[in-house]
Amino acid sequence: MSRWLPQDTQRLIEAACRCVLWAALGLMLLGRTAMTVGDPDLWGYLAFGRLFREGGFPYKDVFAFTPVKDVWVYHEWLLGVLFDKVVGVFGFEALQYLKYAALLATLYLAVAVSRLRGAGRAAVWLAAAYVMPVFAMNASPTRAKVFSHLFFVLTVLALERCRGKRMLPGLLLVPLFAFWANLHGEVAVGFLAFGAYGAGALLDRDFRRGVGIGALGLACFAVTFINPYGPSMWTFFLYAWKHPRPDILEWQNIFHFVAARPEFGVFFATLGLIVVAAALLGKGRRDGVSLLMLFGFLFAAAKSVRLLTYLCLAVVLYVPAYVDPYLQRLLERVRPYRRVLAPCCLVLGAAYCLWQGTRLWQRDIVSFQVVDMAAFTPGQGVTAYPLDGMRHIRRTRQAGRIMPQFEWGEYLLWALPPAYRVGMDGRYETVYDDAYTDAYFAFLGGRLEAGAFLDRYGADIVVLKKTEKAWAAMGRLADWEEGYAGAGYSVFYRKPGGRP
Repeated sequence: MSRWLPQDTQRLIEAACRCVLWAALGLMLLGRTAMTVGDPDLWGYLAFGRLFREGGFPYKDVFAFTPVKDVWVYHEWLLGVLFDKVVGVFGFEALQYLKYAALLATLYLAVAVSRLRGAGRAAVWLAAAYVMPVFAMNASPTRAKVFSHLFFVLTVLALERCRGKRMLPGLLLVPLFAFWANLHGEVAVGFLAFGAYGAGALLDRDFRRGVGIGALGLACFAVTFINPYGPSMWTFFLYAWKHPRPDILEWQNIFHFVAARPEFGVFFATLGLIVVAAALLGKGRRDGVSLLMLFGFLFAAAKSVRLLTYLCLAVVLYVPAYVDPYLQRLLERVRPYRRVLAPCCLVLGAAYCLWQGTRLWQRDIVSFQVVDMAAFTPGQGVTAYPLDGMRHIRRTRQAGRIMPQFEWGEYLLWALPPAYRVGMDGRYETVYDDAYTDAYFAFLGGRLEAGAFLDRYGADIVVLKKTEKAWAAMGRLADWEEGYAGAGYSVFYRKPGGRP
């Protein structure tokens, strides 16, 4: 018995401290991802799901009035079908529960993999806490990417289990990849993990395991062809990954992204230093798999910021095992004071859990809302929609060909009746002809004469934010009039008798 506390009581306090700290990490994740506003892509999922429910599988787009591709390869089709069913039975709040469950499962499994690789709790906790603010920014919306993160970590967990003599855990990946390929195009990220683990096995001269992982990867690749589009799905994936999207920030490389969001430059540079330092200092713990995964995703994230969340996950999965020996030496120095530090950590952790839990309860994080532009405050980091303008359109026109603000297109095609069709939306290269897409963004940015563009494609309604250069151009067109002036946007109508 110690002079501070009985030994059993001390162990109980330390165990409680660990539980509270992990609870705090989970609440931190929920607090960072507690987004109750619909992401633009969500409406595209639901619109597809409704089409599937009402008329079977739609291979041809029915929402656009502008030039579209012969086949609508919608790589997130299954998510749309599932979301439509969930919303119809349980309501929009159920989507929030699904998102939070996927996020917490991703965190739990990432921690499990890192611990499996020999990292201590403290190192894993610090790594997860460090990357969480940036990871959560792209994991907050209720969209396919949330589930791709989970499937990626599941893939890594199964491949880690295959590092022994048994390949049986890897067989579970075959049905997972068949499902994932129909849910989201980022199934390709899973094959990056296969490549790293297969190459790592060969670097370790474990040729039998390398061949086994290669065969498993081929089996998983084969089942991805079980989809409504067959091989065309992968043809589209290759095209989409190479397709430039200069007007969508999250698809840009890190240098273009940092020009618009300078604070990310420091974070990315720090992540890069962490990866390099871990590789240099991890003497005796270096292995080919972790180095390939870390440097591979560092390069991928630099090429496309969209993959930055996978770099964050790779840091949690692999870096803690490298830094753990150094952290353990530091902890050894404070170990004599653990009888004081453990109760303090317990109290502080419990206080944070109480504070964060109360905030989450008050925010009602499972609620779901669509924000009107009239109630929108700049800097909120959410998409607001022209709800009053849409009501005005329905009162004024029984049908229409709407040229919308880019981020509003999917909501318009989901919320308005079929008599209204749109000229652009977030489905982007899955639907719209490339030449037309370029012309649309040129129109939006004021690089193309507005009247000629609208006449050519036959639009009769335009809904634009006042910040767009095209909005100013609309006021100079004789054939158009501003029918509704909303908060920060306008609805323009083609005048009777105006072209075309």
